[in-house]
Amino acid sequence: MTYVIYIINGGFIMNKRSQALNTLNLDTFFFHQEFENDYRIKHVITKTNWGHRLHTHNFFEIFFCLSSNMRFLINETVYSLRENDLILLNSADVHGIINDTNLLFERYVIEFDPNYTADFCQYYNVLEVFETESHPHILHLNTNQTQIFLSLFNKLYSYENPQDTYAWPLYRKIAFAELMLQINNFASNSNIPAIEDEDPKTNRMQNILSYINNHLSDNLSITSLAERFYISPSYLSSIFKTFTGYSVNNYIINQRIILATKLLKQNLSVQEVADKSGFYNYAHFIRTFKKYTGYAPKQYMKTLSSKCTHDL
Repeated sequence: MTYVIYIINGGFIMNKRSQALNTLNLDTFFFHQEFENDYRIKHVITKTNWGHRLHTHNFFEIFFCLSSNMRFLINETVYSLRENDLILLNSADVHGIINDTNLLFERYVIEFDPNYTADFCQYYNVLEVFETESHPHILHLNTNQTQIFLSLFNKLYSYENPQDTYAWPLYRKIAFAELMLQINNFASNSNIPAIEDEDPKTNRMQNILSYINNHLSDNLSITSLAERFYISPSYLSSIFKTFTGYSVNNYIINQRIILATKLLKQNLSVQEVADKSGFYNYAHFIRTFKKYTGYAPKQYMKTLSSKCTHDL
């Protein structure tokens, strides 16, 4: 099935061959998007002020930017995107568009379960470029590299509407394996640093986000953060909401839940996970975790043990 997705002025419209339209309430809070397929590619065009939300996935993601002048937050770093940039995201990367201007952001997006690569990972670990905490998030392509990657993305997109193409699932997997090898090869030989946004307001917000992410087990509050960064609580609340799409408290809870999911994968007790992720009331942790993930912590641990996954 071919997808072209347009998100305009807060509305979500998915244009399939059937021309069916669906809407999504973008005010709904979410922290983690679930993915039931093993692979898909989309051609996406969004307005950059469409009501972004920082989020994570249970899948890996590759963006191929077809437009420029975007500001994109990954974890606590803001990048200025250029046309033909590649964005690499694993399941632990918190990310989102943070432009407040009314620009169109066009890109190819590939979403894939890391287990989809199992057939060719036995020969070479194509997930290597995604799996370390210091993995490159942004790759800048030169003219020749752009042509190589654009050709591969176009080929993969053509397999979403295969019609009578012989053995198209196999051809698609072969093309995807080639794409992953090209990404790993380019990443290992690339010396071009990603362009970080140097705006003073952006730098201040990056420092605030970094502090929160590194002190999630502390007693964080709007008042204590405002005092640390020498701004008023009301101003902090305002710029934080504009920058991330979240209130300060919602962002802190969101990050604590993400941390808790990582800690649960380390076979710690639920009480230890609650303490290390900043929840000092056990019952409150259980309620909040279930609200944000749909599972109680012990249920979540069972889902982890029931499947083999590369989720980080």
